Amino acid sequence: MKSFLAAILVSAVLASGASAATFTDEALFDAEVASLMLVQQSENFDGELAKGASLGGATPRSFDGFTTSLNSPLGLGYNVVRTGGLFNSDGLDGEHLYVGLLGGNTFTITFNSAVRAFGAMFAGVNNGFRGTLRSELLVDGVVSEWLGRTANTEEGRTARFFGFVSDTAFTEITFRGFPRTEAFGMDNLRWASAPPPTPVPVPASGVLLMGAMVVAGWFGRRRARA
Repeated sequence: MKSFLAAILVSAVLASGASAATFTDEALFDAEVASLMLVQQSENFDGELAKGASLGGATPRSFDGFTTSLNSPLGLGYNVVRTGGLFNSDGLDGEHLYVGLLGGNTFTITFNSAVRAFGAMFAGVNNGFRGTLRSELLVDGVVSEWLGRTANTEEGRTARFFGFVSDTAFTEITFRGFPRTEAFGMDNLRWASAPPPTPVPVPASGVLLMGAMVVAGWFGRRRARA
C-alpha cells in the first residue's frame, strides 16, 4: 500500500511540473544536465548592473535569457545588486542579487523560453529564527523542494548550491517569503533547455517526387479549365 501511494505521489509531482530531481552538489547537477544533452546558459551578474541597482518592481528587470520581477516593499539595501562579503551573502563572488522578502512577498525569475533545469548559488536561505522556515520555492506556481533551514551562524550564511532538473519544461521560478523576513544572496545562476529538434533532411528522391506531383497538379488544372 505504501509503495502504491508513493508511486501516486511521484506521478503527481511530475504531472504538476515540479522538479524530478534536486541537487545540492553543483558538479552532480552539471553532470545530470550534460547527460540529458540539455543546452546550459549562465549569468554571474558581474558588470550586468551597477551596484545598488534595483531588481525590478512593477517593471521587470531584463537580463540575457530571463527577467526578474519583485513584489516586496523592502528597501535600504534589499532587492538590489550587491558585492561579496556582506551579511547573508558570504561566499558569493563579485556582483550578485540580494533579495529581501516579507510574508507573501515574491521574487520571480521568468525565462524567455521554456527550460528544463535551474540552479544557482545561494547564501543565507532559511537561516536562523529557531527552526522557522523563511521562504519557499514555486515552479510555474507549484510549491517545490527548496533549501532547508540552517543556523544563523557562519555556516548558515555561507553559499550553498541548489538546483533541479525537471521532466517537464517550465518558464517561471518564484521565491515567496513567509512571515519571518527572508533575505538571501543569489549568484552564478544557470538554466538549461532541450536543444531545438534537428530538421529531418528530405531525400533527393522525395524532392523529385514532390516536384512531379506539383507538375502533375498544374497539368490537371489546365485540362480541367480546357
